[in-house]
Amino acid sequence: MYYLGNCLPKQRPFISLSGHVFERDLWQSLQTHCFVEFQMLISTFWWSASFSLFYNTYIYYFVYNIQKKFQLI
Repeated sequence: MYYLGNCLPKQRPFISLSGHVFERDLWQSLQTHCFVEFQMLISTFWWSASFSLFYNTYIYYFVYNIQKKFQLI
């Protein structure tokens, strides 16, 4: 489960690509830490939702064809 406490800024230095070391403020922390967690959460939700949708559709048509083959409906 994802909590908002994970998105609070951590007081540790942030090293940029140019090599400068500076303290993280709230905006940089939200851009780095929370954005990665939000991306992981959205991708996990997207894959689970799409898998359940396609799986339920496949099961539905499989049962429908079986019933149609044996003329139950």
